[in-house]
Amino acid sequence: MLDELIGEDIQDLKRLVRGELIFQSDEKAYSEAVKCFNHDSKMSPLLIVQVRGALDVQLAIKFARARGLSVSVAGGRHMFNNASMQ
Repeated sequence: MLDELIGEDIQDLKRLVRGELIFQSDEKAYSEAVKCFNHDSKMSPLLIVQVRGALDVQLAIKFARARGLSVSVAGGRHMFNNASMQ
């Protein structure tokens, strides 16, 4: 699935959003981005979009929807059972 995201599609998303796109291949940024209060979580998103506003949220959701990708909203990640990461 990652191979399908690399290329023009992902370059378009990078160009449009103000926030940061983080992939599993960027180990340091990725491990920091997936930290949550419940360290037992086994969640490993394909792509993390750290949004910087409502437009970034809209663009990320539109991008995922057009490609049939699932979306999880982490928000403040205050759920003890990681419900926001599922």
